[in-house]
Amino acid sequence: MQGVALATVAAARATVAASSERCSADEEQPCGQVSAVAACGLAGACWLVTAALAVDAAYAESSRGRGPLPWLPASRVAGVYGTMAAAGLAVVVWLWVVLRRSPLLWLLAFLAEAPAEALGPRHGPGATALVPSFHRAATLAAWGACIAAFVHAVAFTATAPASGTVGEHSARCALPKTVARKLFHGLVVVLFSPVAASDPCLLALAFAVALALLALLEVCRAAGGARGLPPLGEPLRRYYGRFVDGREGAREGAREGSSEGSRGSPDAGAPQRAPQLVLTPLYLLAGCAVPHWAALAMAVGAGGGTGGTSGTSGTSGASGAMGRQPAELVVRLAGVVALGVGDAAAAVVGRRVGRTQWPGGGQRTVEGSAAALAAMLIAATAAGSAAAPGSQGPIAVAAALLPALVPALALVALVEAYATAIDNLVLPLYATALLTVALL
Repeated sequence: MQGVALATVAAARATVAASSERCSADEEQPCGQVSAVAACGLAGACWLVTAALAVDAAYAESSRGRGPLPWLPASRVAGVYGTMAAAGLAVVVWLWVVLRRSPLLWLLAFLAEAPAEALGPRHGPGATALVPSFHRAATLAAWGACIAAFVHAVAFTATAPASGTVGEHSARCALPKTVARKLFHGLVVVLFSPVAASDPCLLALAFAVALALLALLEVCRAAGGARGLPPLGEPLRRYYGRFVDGREGAREGAREGSSEGSRGSPDAGAPQRAPQLVLTPLYLLAGCAVPHWAALAMAVGAGGGTGGTSGTSGTSGASGAMGRQPAELVVRLAGVVALGVGDAAAAVVGRRVGRTQWPGGGQRTVEGSAAALAAMLIAATAAGSAAAPGSQGPIAVAAALLPALVPALALVALVEAYATAIDNLVLPLYATALLTVALL
């Protein structure tokens, strides 16, 4: 144990030193420091979640009237929250060392930042786009209002009728679970698409923060025993129960809100087991975030942000014909296009009008895949046209993009028809690779 502890400390020191050097070197690069903070924050959040779940599992296995370890309190809730607080403090210290300043002050300065590097689609290399000091704060406020309204509205559409009617449809406008879950895919289109073009640095940081918050909410839902960690555990279990299906394995979700599974309940005398993790929301958000992060990293590595030089060597096809800005925006939005548009269109259209099933594709239909391809082509072309320089019209941009988009997105639609496990991660990664090869 002493050797493991020393190795862990040495690895932590090396990681902090490397992160600090990278953060200092990236201060002059667009989104460079944001990328370093996002990476450190995500790594710290993963550590925090892992520690909290490990401590919760230790409490679940312990039959003694005290904590499973001498330094842990007897209360399971207090032990898990104490572990999260200690790990969170360590993450804050880590960020402080990396940034060489208070993380809170850095965040406030970032949100109030007036000048932004030219990552917008209509600016050339080295240009500066003036962003009002209230722009980022207003974006966060708009995101919060949209999410709050959406969470309440979509919960109503997925609520089973009070009369106890069994079935996917109800008199209270309840939607099938598959369709109700796809509403969240539409939300990512509304929230992320405008900001990906106007302020990609803010979106890169927001993705990291949102993933960390979702992971913490999942800890509150899954840990803490039969009711989760108060005060959020039980409400989160009830809410998730309206959307989870058999693949998630959350027992209380199937019992409280499911209209597709059995209505039976576990034996009253059986020991209460913690529900399995519900990872679909995390997969959806990560599927939208990874292409954005990858495209920004490639743009910074190419030298000078997403504005780049439109005629550099190595650009060909659509990128060489119209500059890098439209192609880079399409790649940054690969996850949003594949999940928010394509996957949602395939589910809705395939369920409503699908008749011809793919061989060996389960319930996936050719009509749904065709709808996914058409929707993704429209969304990707619209995004590229919006990012085109002012000298190029949308028709010219669409004509340059479509020859590269059609084969790439057709393969994505085909993968969607056969992907059954963690498709929220598979589709964005596949789309990012194909669109990067086709456009950049």
